[in-house]
Amino acid sequence: MSNELIKTIYQDDYIIVQAEIIEGNPYLHCTILELKKSAMKRGKEVWEDIKEGFYYEGFNTIYSVSPNPRFIKFIGGTLVKQLDEKVGVYKWELV
Repeated sequence: MSNELIKTIYQDDYIIVQAEIIEGNPYLHCTILELKKSAMKRGKEVWEDIKEGFYYEGFNTIYSVSPNPRFIKFIGGTLVKQLDEKVGVYKWELV
């Protein structure tokens, strides 16, 4: 299993998005720093830009492991696998 180190790819006052490559697939980690409506909307805008960037880098899918299915649904993720009662693996098809 080859992994690239976690790298911060976006950060502002509301959101931090980090990425790592695991077995050739990008896994993104999004941390909302303030749980308010404007931060959630900003998160969705940023996520769309990030998805587009990964698409143009040649990726067809991105993944995230998250304990927050409500936010994942808000930004369009699909559950791939439930790891336990709180954490799931989600994906976005970029094609």
